[in-house]
Amino acid sequence: KIHYCCSRSIRKLFISNINFCFYLHVFGKDFTPAQIQEVQVETPASNSGIKSGDIIKSINGKEVKSIMEVSAFINSSTTDTIDIGIIRNNNEINFSVKPKIILGEDAFGNQINKKIIGIKVSPLNDEINKKRLGPAKALFYAVKETWFVIDASWSFIISMFKGTGDTTQLGGPIKI
Repeated sequence: KIHYCCSRSIRKLFISNINFCFYLHVFGKDFTPAQIQEVQVETPASNSGIKSGDIIKSINGKEVKSIMEVSAFINSSTTDTIDIGIIRNNNEINFSVKPKIILGEDAFGNQINKKIIGIKVSPLNDEINKKRLGPAKALFYAVKETWFVIDASWSFIISMFKGTGDTTQLGGPIKI
């Protein structure tokens, strides 16, 4: 029975990588640097010293390679504060930001807690940088995307055992 469960999980992991790989090969991956267009007044970001024009380099030690990753990295954080690496005037500066939790809805209409820090991001120099990837690079980024999902899931599970996880975010197939 264990063999069956493990082989099924490995098969699903393989299929998810193939799906990601196909998507990245056909549609491309976004590599647009995330520039902060606006910092809202009296928000966690403004209180921490983040300014308009800053370029987000990392979130919680994970390099931000795309504008699309900013929200995902912030919302998948399982810690009370988020460490944000910024490039300002060619200098790297690190900020520790405690996000505000607001009630929102997911794509299915379920209520979820969203973490916001009070920034609007825009493409650096208003240029979208989306590139189609060859098979090898598509596979590399597919594995990386799959690992992000696995890592975020494990971090959430560990935070649940520590008592710091948000139980309202549990759902799975029932919540869909």
